[in-house]
Amino acid sequence: MPVLMSNCVGFCDNFLSVSKSPIWTKDGNLFGQLDDKSEALLIFDTEKEEVFAKSFDFI
Repeated sequence: MPVLMSNCVGFCDNFLSVSKSPIWTKDGNLFGQLDDKSEALLIFDTEKEEVFAKSFDFI
């Protein structure tokens, strides 16, 4: 079963988040991961086993 771990970026309450929000395949391989500086959305297509990342530029 694919696994997604969602995390936040930067400070959250009184701690610094590690972010990166990784996705592992059903075989346990790291398939995709965000960086630790940008707010983004990571989408994993479970049928095609493809990862898509969308960055957000907030002003």
